[in-house]
Amino acid sequence: MGAEDQGEENRTYPIHIGNTTIRFDDPVQTAETIMIEAGTDEDKTDQKWLYALEGKNKPKDTQFEDSDTVDLSDENRKFFRIVPKGSGRS
Repeated sequence: MGAEDQGEENRTYPIHIGNTTIRFDDPVQTAETIMIEAGTDEDKTDQKWLYALEGKNKPKDTQFEDSDTVDLSDENRKFFRIVPKGSGRS
């Protein structure tokens, strides 16, 4: 029952944050929604960055604010990390 075998209307978009896999029905999500689904307290999303991990052949990971839109249909939007703002990562 892979997502690729289903019709486009039934497709899901799985993402991975740490050891957690989350599936979305809609490929366009806010970074806030992704962070909340991953377990971040709703009132703390503005204190964190969501990073899309681009892989070792890409120049740099992509950083998202809580209000930014994330297109999960992009091939580089499968693995993420949530980092507190001010942690020195940019």
